[in-house]
Amino acid sequence: MVQLYEQVRSKFSVDDYSHYLFTPRDLTQWVLSLLRHDLAGGASATNADNVLQTWAFEACRLFRDKLVGQQARDRFDGMLSSVLRNDWSSDVMDKLQGGYYVTWGARAELATPPGAPIPLAGKQVGWLGTDDFRNVISKGLIGYIREHRELDILVFREVLDYMSRVDHALALPGGSLLMAGRSGVGRRTAASVVAHMHQCELFTPKISRGYGLKQFKNDLKTILQQAGVEGQQVVFLLEDQQLVHPQFLELVNSLLAAGDIPGLYTPEELDPLLAPLKEQASQENFRGSLYNYFAARIQMNLHVVLIMDCSNSNFTVMCESNPSLYKQCLVQWMEGWSKDSMLQVPKMLLSRHSEMGSSLLPPAAGQEPKKFAGGDELVKNFVNIHESRLSHGATPRRYMTFLHTYESVYNHKKEGVLQKQSHLQVKSFSVTIFRLSARCHF
Repeated sequence: MVQLYEQVRSKFSVDDYSHYLFTPRDLTQWVLSLLRHDLAGGASATNADNVLQTWAFEACRLFRDKLVGQQARDRFDGMLSSVLRNDWSSDVMDKLQGGYYVTWGARAELATPPGAPIPLAGKQVGWLGTDDFRNVISKGLIGYIREHRELDILVFREVLDYMSRVDHALALPGGSLLMAGRSGVGRRTAASVVAHMHQCELFTPKISRGYGLKQFKNDLKTILQQAGVEGQQVVFLLEDQQLVHPQFLELVNSLLAAGDIPGLYTPEELDPLLAPLKEQASQENFRGSLYNYFAARIQMNLHVVLIMDCSNSNFTVMCESNPSLYKQCLVQWMEGWSKDSMLQVPKMLLSRHSEMGSSLLPPAAGQEPKKFAGGDELVKNFVNIHESRLSHGATPRRYMTFLHTYESVYNHKKEGVLQKQSHLQVKSFSVTIFRLSARCHF
């Protein structure tokens, strides 16, 4: 563990990227994260490889998820595999490609009910194979769509990966995220859907003309009451385009650092706000002021999810000016999708069935994907066109817009051809009837 940590520190430093900040605190988090796995009982206890697999998985969540670029991630994978082979004569990295450790995989008797207070070590997690996890997410998406808003989403590798990362954070007391990436990569959807599946209260500011510091502070008071007084699990989702005032991020930084914002409440507001907590603080034998108890509950129950564009010239400056974004958040680098996923997405989009359930998922094992005009050559052209515009700001969102535009134009043209074909068939049928009638007449 220490060996891998030292290698990571030596190979990835703040000289490369400012968020490559690895400290002994990461070692502590790594050890504590193992407590979330059922290592003391169940079938996994009889298999040393499963223990190493959980160890490697948590290392990936802690270190790999914040690395920039596939080359850096491949380098980390090599370091991790080397440690596993040299020290344990084992290589479980291939197994990690086949599934995820998520809360939905925990044994029923160990699982924390959705919406319930989170244990100090975090919610228990368990292994789910990729297909099983995909089915869990598909059901979660259907529930989210039914209760909140319509989503046009395809479930592929990166979507599952992002969902598992959000699940990992929201299963920790006060687990927060800094999701750095490009527009349309799927961060907001992942955070919203997983928050729904965890039965968290999701709050995001509704920015309008005239929305300023006063309105933002009022919104903060709302979520602090929900988390600190009512004890709800609250996800505060904040995107960089919502940071319309420079002080917004400073307030969030303070909130992450200490669970409170100095000067947010007047003395007249605090007394009625904290009154409901007196009895509970006494029952828990809390040592400290009632306000400190309020702040401690906020740190346990509030999850801040920051979605920021890593290509923004102000990104690094904003993060360095607010150090709690790096120190208190799990930094997730989500810049784009793999080449395989870029090829898979148009296939899924153009061949999906009309039913919603099947539109969310790729074909099941052994099931042939539905054919579409153009085939693999068309798919490659989509990717080639997108990649040719990367230097001009092409993003996953623009790629999806490109695909949807093609789909719309294709369907419109196809409908026109089918209508003409139908008219020709009707005309041909009418001529045939006329000829038959003429023969019968003579």
